[in-house]
Amino acid sequence: MESLINTTIYNKYEILFGELIELIRETNKRVIREDSDDLFVDNLNFFNKSFMVVTCTYLEAYLKEVVYFCIESINSNLKTSPVARNLVYWSVMKNKDKDKDRCFEDFKLEIYQDDIDSEISGNVGKTIDLFSKLGINLNIEEEFRNHKDSIAGIVTKRNNIVHHNDDASDVSLNDVISYINSIKSYLAYIDKQVITYLGL
Repeated sequence: MESLINTTIYNKYEILFGELIELIRETNKRVIREDSDDLFVDNLNFFNKSFMVVTCTYLEAYLKEVVYFCIESINSNLKTSPVARNLVYWSVMKNKDKDKDRCFEDFKLEIYQDDIDSEISGNVGKTIDLFSKLGINLNIEEEFRNHKDSIAGIVTKRNNIVHHNDDASDVSLNDVISYINSIKSYLAYIDKQVITYLGL
């Protein structure tokens, strides 16, 4: 079986990011052309802030979907190759194993979308921690570490917009496009680790 290059989740967000870039480019055209559109010129800051928020929303949505995909994939494998719940419990709990906790059924991961929601953040440190819970060490390669500072800066800027009403006057539309391309590279790295982890 040929290995996947990207998950369908990554491909979906690559399309969404591409559409967002086109929207930003069109907005920029309407601002800089000779007969500029007053609606866009007068509300440029609003558009900039909105594009930043949407960009980070896509980042976090991808993370949530791909983590849930990992859990669902592992549960699917466990259905194909069942493992006794009691055996897993014995291995994990060791001396804390109690007869009353025994249950004669196959083991499955009981992690649901609500559980993931509370763990999702654009914050790089929290993302590293979340994926470590899956057994994926994102921080092991230099390729990931090279993205950390830029992604942290983007997320901090978004947080300042959302929580402190930062006017984002230091961010241009072309900056937002650059941020999106950085996030796409960052997510492509994460996606590659997911594919390797799941053996897809």
